[in-house]
Amino acid sequence: MVKLPRALGVVDEKSQVQALDRTQPGLPMKKGRSATMTHDYKRNGTTTLFAALNVLNGHVIGQCQQRHTHAEWLKFLRKIDRETPKVIWTKSARDILQKVIRANSC
Repeated sequence: MVKLPRALGVVDEKSQVQALDRTQPGLPMKKGRSATMTHDYKRNGTTTLFAALNVLNGHVIGQCQQRHTHAEWLKFLRKIDRETPKVIWTKSARDILQKVIRANSC
């Protein structure tokens, strides 16, 4: 039987996320009609989203950065390592399973 570690986490990065804003506020709900939003928006540039999910308890750590370089990525990895020192972090769920199987096969 495969023994899972106490905490598993998956991290990922998404670059070039468009920061959009509606040009007008939405109209509130009324009886018989749902809330409405305008279809037009203004662009506010792009951002980079870094996210980490602790698979076992659902805790999410997220951070937006203006740029997407290795320095920002390493800064985020250090942040999640400081906040969750006992979690095994990986880039994909497949990596988690491989680590667990390797650790239990010895």
